[in-house]
Amino acid sequence: MSLLSSIKRIFGRHEQAKLAKPEPQAAEPSSVPDENFNPFNKVRCCFVPAAVITNTYDNLMLVGAQCYYGDETYRRLDSLKRENHLPAGSLIALNDNSSISNQFTWSDIGQLDYAFNDYLNFLIEFRGIYESDAPDKEKLAALEELAARAGSGGHSHSVFVEKHGGTRSMLAYCARSDSAWNKPEWIDGLESSLDCPVRGKSGLAAVEGKPTFAYATTHKHDIQMMLRCCDAEESTYWSQPNGHRLCAAPYYFERAAVLSSKAKDYAGEVAICERWERIISDYTAQPMVAEGRAALVHKGPRSIAILARLPKARELLQKQAAKP
Repeated sequence: MSLLSSIKRIFGRHEQAKLAKPEPQAAEPSSVPDENFNPFNKVRCCFVPAAVITNTYDNLMLVGAQCYYGDETYRRLDSLKRENHLPAGSLIALNDNSSISNQFTWSDIGQLDYAFNDYLNFLIEFRGIYESDAPDKEKLAALEELAARAGSGGHSHSVFVEKHGGTRSMLAYCARSDSAWNKPEWIDGLESSLDCPVRGKSGLAAVEGKPTFAYATTHKHDIQMMLRCCDAEESTYWSQPNGHRLCAAPYYFERAAVLSSKAKDYAGEVAICERWERIISDYTAQPMVAEGRAALVHKGPRSIAILARLPKARELLQKQAAKP
């Protein structure tokens, strides 16, 4: 082959290479990360408030609120604060059973494990009393009544109070560390899981915007106010999800029954006692009560006294109706 022929063949291959279409190649992965990608953005989280007496009622009531990691609700919950600008709680990733590990059940009185739910309920009621407009004397009376009860898990509130040094010590401590708190408007829009072991925001029965305990001392001789407190307690009780109902306070039903009897309104006495009887009948049928994991309100002296009045009140009503 001549030199010229060899040169033509070389240039011919070069021209064919230029005309041939290049094979498509896979794009190399970008070294710039996608800002919208987050491996955790599908992780469901649950808000667990800090179990301390200085945490606010509104913060504590958000227990069980769920969200996804990094979403708007997550960011808002994560921004909540309590005293000294400390975090109001923690956002915990739920496991496959939608529950949390007991490593997150620390409180200001130690690690509570299975008592944690009862302690949170206790703190919610305590803060509701503390943050109310009731006089200190009424707050102390309400706290003494709270201390005499037990949580749905069977843990006595008196133990919690004792660890804090008593009700007066609790109020004084909160007063020293308290600061101004403004409730964000969006809190009302958050929904807690119905499986949450605490009451909803209606957990504290109220009359005219005040919790019923605010009237326990000042209006104990006022039959109309006692009846209104009974209405509030009864409405609050039945509004709770079945299986998680915490008992109504028997005090107002007993006072209403006593005042009705003194006024010889035996029909009214029978009616109020029967209303309490229906509540207690439903309460004792709650699984947590039947299993011994709830406060034994039905075995308390006030509940027993109310039910004991019923036969006598019915008898007096019959006699009253028989009179010409």
